[in-house]
Amino acid sequence: MTSDEERCAEHERFKKIDAAFKAGDLAALRAAVEDPDAVPNGPMPLAIGPCLEYAIYHSPLPFIRTLLEIGANPNPEDHIGFPPLIAALSCSRSQPGSPARPDVADILGLLLTFRADPNQRGINDYTPLHMAVAQRNELAVLRLLEGGADPDLRTRIDDYETAGEMAAAAGLTEIAELIARFHGHVLKYTGDGLIAYFAPPTFIIKNDAAVDSAFCGRRLVYEAINRELEAIGLPPIEVRLGLDAGEAAIVVLGSDKTKRHADLIGDAISLARKIESRAGTGEIFLGETVHRNLHFSWRELCTEVDLSADWTYSVSDGRPYPLFRLDPTGARAVERPPHRP
Repeated sequence: MTSDEERCAEHERFKKIDAAFKAGDLAALRAAVEDPDAVPNGPMPLAIGPCLEYAIYHSPLPFIRTLLEIGANPNPEDHIGFPPLIAALSCSRSQPGSPARPDVADILGLLLTFRADPNQRGINDYTPLHMAVAQRNELAVLRLLEGGADPDLRTRIDDYETAGEMAAAAGLTEIAELIARFHGHVLKYTGDGLIAYFAPPTFIIKNDAAVDSAFCGRRLVYEAINRELEAIGLPPIEVRLGLDAGEAAIVVLGSDKTKRHADLIGDAISLARKIESRAGTGEIFLGETVHRNLHFSWRELCTEVDLSADWTYSVSDGRPYPLFRLDPTGARAVERPPHRP
């Protein structure tokens, strides 16, 4: 045959194999491949790849069960980043040309029943639990934990994080969106944290906006995100927040030949990070400058912090720079602070 004829024959064979997978027809699949014994663990055409993996992407659930029942390996070592559990999880969301599968959790349960390894690693060195978090598939997280997935396993590349830490970092998306609602801007992400700044409309109002954002951000974590994490068996996120106010300069760091980025430099930025480090779990600490310029409804929720001897930052008269703790559970005024000139 000519090369064109070979390509046409290969295409026709692919169409028959693909149709058999989508119909869940084992007899048709064996008839379509060159070697019937290649089903379910032998070599398949390159356009198909591993038999069980292709079925997970394209076949009805009963056919996936059929392949497992006739001996399909749920823990292949020669995968290219998508062993069966991770392949199933990749179907959690629609992709261009490939709709999401509504039965991902059922496929996971089936694979686990046939002793799929709940901790087998794949793409990005993810375990299935990492992949479930990346896909934001809460039911899948629950199924994997029930099936023996280890929540303490870390990726061995990139961020070296557990699935729980990955979920916490994902929560930064919601925090960033919340900050924007209070006219703030995310300056940078710092691993499992972030630095935000509030500029307009005036120096006074931006202090109220920053504290309002911190207050609501803390509530978002403890009263919403953590409840979702608890429901799927993951550990809660713990946060602490530090705020200060003052001048800062926009500077460009780096070199055109390597890497350049804009940053904010100033005592207020540095001090805010140090204030945050003094706060305990779940606490919001404010520097004196922020506290002094707050609306009274916020100041009523603040108490001054007893500073230890190792707090070395001072004001112009030599006194230690005061810090204040905002009561995150205290009652707030019903009216928002007015816009003061």
